[in-house]
Amino acid sequence: MRFNLGLIMCIDRPALFSFVKDLVGEADLPNAVALNNAVISSGRMIGPVISGLLIASSGMAQSFFANAISFGLVVLVLMLLDNTRLHVSRPVERKRGQVREGLSYIRQDRVLTITVIAMSVIFVTAYNFQVMVPLVASRTLSGSSELYGIVMSSLGLGAVTGSLLIALWVKPGVMMVPVCCGLLSVVHIWLALPFGAYYSAIGMFLLGVCCSCFNVTITSTLQLRARDDVRGRVMAMYSIGILGSALVGALSTPVEF
Repeated sequence: MRFNLGLIMCIDRPALFSFVKDLVGEADLPNAVALNNAVISSGRMIGPVISGLLIASSGMAQSFFANAISFGLVVLVLMLLDNTRLHVSRPVERKRGQVREGLSYIRQDRVLTITVIAMSVIFVTAYNFQVMVPLVASRTLSGSSELYGIVMSSLGLGAVTGSLLIALWVKPGVMMVPVCCGLLSVVHIWLALPFGAYYSAIGMFLLGVCCSCFNVTITSTLQLRARDDVRGRVMAMYSIGILGSALVGALSTPVEF
């Protein structure tokens, strides 16, 4: 099932990211990306709580049923959109070699090349949350499941905060990429030091802020830099990076501290 979900997300993510620009236009794209990231991060905080209550009261099947209904609501909203107000570009004609053409386009653009390299390195080394957060809570803090929940909530709250801050305060650009990379390094050093539970929760909050700013910056840079006819293929690289990084990153994360 997880394999099938991964296949679906490989198609869904590039289409979703490309659609954001069609929905709001180029001028409002950074803010739209930031707000979309805030909504996703909020869902990651609220969703597990609702799912846990449903599982405890009605069983696991009801949780999957509620999730299916949520996708139905998304389909309904898409059907109600006014297509005449979308910033839609001309559809690209299907032909052989389009994947190779997209990779060549990224390689020929220096900004896109540097952005994709930085994105790939950070996703592999710093985005192993499903492995890192439980290990931090259990091995470093010797904590219970309640402490794990606090640490995970701090990460989600930081992600929402970072998205809202960058939407209101900062205009993402290429120079924000090294800034975010530097901040991520500092926060990981913070988390590596044995300061205790409260400092780790603060560190997770800051990690969420930095990761959210990095996500918004990378996504906005790729979408604004890419031509309309290759934007979907460029955003596919982002999806490959964030979804496929676990293949390497999770295995390289140490199980002992």
